[in-house]
Amino acid sequence: MKGKVEFNDLKKLAKRLDGAANKNGRYGKLIEESLVKMLCDIGKISLREVKRQMTNDGVIETGLLRRSWYLSDVQRNGDDLTIELYNNVHYAIFVEYGHRTRLGTGVSPPKPNGVTWVEGRFMLTLSQKEVEKKLHCMDAIFERLISHFSTS
Repeated sequence: MKGKVEFNDLKKLAKRLDGAANKNGRYGKLIEESLVKMLCDIGKISLREVKRQMTNDGVIETGLLRRSWYLSDVQRNGDDLTIELYNNVHYAIFVEYGHRTRLGTGVSPPKPNGVTWVEGRFMLTLSQKEVEKKLHCMDAIFERLISHFSTS
């Protein structure tokens, strides 16, 4: 199970910083290093948030699912920098989005009033929304950073 977050504000920032780097070539490496560090920080925040979300929702039974969240290294693909938050437990996707049951028994005949659907916990989805809210609060910092590199 992998989670991807689209941060349009970060993409805009990256384009503006790229323009500044092209104007001021000496800042290119500094800007890239700053973006990598920022992306790592956002990844760490996302990792903490998904684990917090699981704890608050009472998802934890054995702790395996919570312990199995990982953050990849920052990878460059052309002009794009990416980082992935992922969970390699086979049932993570079923906890996230929900799943059907065999009416609560697993044997025939099923219970008369058994549960046919278990709702998802949406731990990654809700965590992504929380992180996006936190990032929107950082707009002022981004604007100062952009103006610094644009005027230098």
